[in-house]
Amino acid sequence: IVPTSLKAKLGDQTAYALPVSLGSTLALSWLGPLTNGQLLIGRTGNVPRAATLTPGTGISIENSSGSIRINADGTNVRFIEDDGTIATPANNILFLRGSAAQGLVTSGYSNTVMFYNLDWSTSQKGVGFLAQDSEALAGTVSTKAIVPTSLKAKLGGQTAYALPVSLGSTLALTWLGPLTNGQVLIGQTGTTPAPGNITANYVLTNTSSFSAILSPADTNVQLALNTLNNYMSWISVTVVGPTSMTANRGYVANNASATVFFTLPATAAFGAVNRVCGMGAGGWSISFTPTNYTVFMGTKSCTVFLSSVNQRDCLEMVCSQANAEWTVLSSVGNLSYQ
Repeated sequence: IVPTSLKAKLGDQTAYALPVSLGSTLALSWLGPLTNGQLLIGRTGNVPRAATLTPGTGISIENSSGSIRINADGTNVRFIEDDGTIATPANNILFLRGSAAQGLVTSGYSNTVMFYNLDWSTSQKGVGFLAQDSEALAGTVSTKAIVPTSLKAKLGGQTAYALPVSLGSTLALTWLGPLTNGQVLIGQTGTTPAPGNITANYVLTNTSSFSAILSPADTNVQLALNTLNNYMSWISVTVVGPTSMTANRGYVANNASATVFFTLPATAAFGAVNRVCGMGAGGWSISFTPTNYTVFMGTKSCTVFLSSVNQRDCLEMVCSQANAEWTVLSSVGNLSYQ
């Protein structure tokens, strides 16, 4: 190839023009030169054409050396919100704004607009993390939300009808029970309370132990405790005796063949109560002579003894005058007396 033949292939090579092929057997054709803002725009089956962009409605185009600026006047641009409202640009500006009160804000950089959420707090809407079970148990995190599963981890098993008790601020609650009829939770030093029933075992047999916690002014309380302690007690007696009775006690005479003998208490306060219940076939008898008491039965009185006639005869009497007399409150059977 020599320069002249190369020139024949390249064509005229107009200054600032762009080449286009007309086929492998023809010289190149040159388009242009392009003026400010012109582009080569293709045409099907023909050579491209140098032309500028044509603005549409609401659009303006500014052609300058090496640049094209396309402007929208905003009259036909609308932004439809999720709630159905419409935002229209003003002076070619459409504001994209968040709401800090709702925890959503925007930020712009270069040609990018970023939407992001604020971190939530007790006074700020936003987004945040959910608490793990271990965090719900510890209770030391204030920036994460409790969900039903982590709440369940803290509340523990929640047995139906049971009662909760804490094992410490970092542990799940434990549940005691469910309590059966009559049960209560009874404290245990240094550990969880225990369900239990109040029984006679919880009535002290020696109420003098209360003296250490009662002041001298609490004599009525001590007397009430003593009375309650004794009044709740029943004693089964099988020996012939005589058995000296204690005030505010009940006695079951239970000898199959011989009479069970009793004597009234050596001293008795006003209001003291004694009871005797016959069980054994031998019956029972109460002697008054050692203590010189008088026992009244309605209009009748006796000073020597009061005895059962039948096996199941019973007697209840109260000290109606301290250390002096007793009055029969109730009896079962036909009693013998003198």
